[in-house]
Amino acid sequence: MIAAAAGDAHSLFVKADGTVYAMGLQGAGRLGDGVTLSNGKQYTPKKITSIANVVAVAAGNGHSLFIKADGTVWGVGSNNNGELGQGTTVYPGATPVRIPGIVDAVAVAACSDRSFVLKRDGTLLGMGVNPGLGLDLKGAVTTPTIIATGVKSIAAGFEHSIFVKTDGSLWGMGNDDKGRLGVDPITGDRKTPVKILASGVAGAACGAYHSVIYKTDGTLWTMGINFSGALGIGYADNTMVHTLTQVTVPVGAQVVAVAAGKSCTYFITNDRVLYGMGNGAYGRFGNGSTIDYNRPTALATNVLACFANGQARAGTHLEVSDTAIHHHSACLDDDQQRPHGGPLGSRHRDFAAELSVVLRHQR
Repeated sequence: MIAAAAGDAHSLFVKADGTVYAMGLQGAGRLGDGVTLSNGKQYTPKKITSIANVVAVAAGNGHSLFIKADGTVWGVGSNNNGELGQGTTVYPGATPVRIPGIVDAVAVAACSDRSFVLKRDGTLLGMGVNPGLGLDLKGAVTTPTIIATGVKSIAAGFEHSIFVKTDGSLWGMGNDDKGRLGVDPITGDRKTPVKILASGVAGAACGAYHSVIYKTDGTLWTMGINFSGALGIGYADNTMVHTLTQVTVPVGAQVVAVAAGKSCTYFITNDRVLYGMGNGAYGRFGNGSTIDYNRPTALATNVLACFANGQARAGTHLEVSDTAIHHHSACLDDDQQRPHGGPLGSRHRDFAAELSVVLRHQR
């Protein structure tokens, strides 16, 4: 596996040969398999034959994005707010369509009803709707539009987004009412990007109502609402933390990657240990437990990558890959009123409290 993404109720994997596998809800054709049944569910990984030569993916509320090896970007699924960049909000069908005008994409991100594309030259493009898009425009933005330049990485949450520039500065846009942007919450929505930190940031992730970053010195920092201890600061009282606060990690460990779910946070250290903190309901930490953790807790070893979904309407899809090239996924659904079948990809019909092999291939 070379890439993966977790959406509202679906998951995507990319193998080294550029083939894409998908599972989860099929509504709006988000899997790209030609199926649009609103209650359709794909319980096991399904090879998506409508697209090939893929190197990166992203998954939003009801849509998916793909980058091909030639740098072009493709999308499928819901386009109600222009998130597929077709110049219209008309539904384009249940197989991927090319987003015009992009030939040098290196990363994509998606959440709720918006999409982001990062170009090789550091230009960040966006499409969809606010809050969190970073464009002071009313209504749907239906074509890729420049948000910022000099960007290194982008993360998208429920109503906010944050990005890191090549100079190490951290920027955010969208709703800050729970401290998730670390700026003045009284101002409300930040329709254009605001600077949060001037330097020293290596990477970032967005949950539904919180944000997490790691710095170039390997330290971990969080801000936003502390649902169930998601900020990892030693208590779990739903406190709103409006400034970045350092999280204590194991002595000698340096953080090298982060991910965030609705009310939980994950990070990987330089010794390839995966840690989690926050709400553990439905087994979202994949360690056989359903309890909450208000401080970082070790979950797995030999972990190379971790992907989680930061949307409010879904739970968390945790996908990790280890050095044996086994691919695991632990998923859940916070809203039991909604039929979220299949994003786990291992025939589980509800949730799994332990990591299970989803895709496997030999060296």
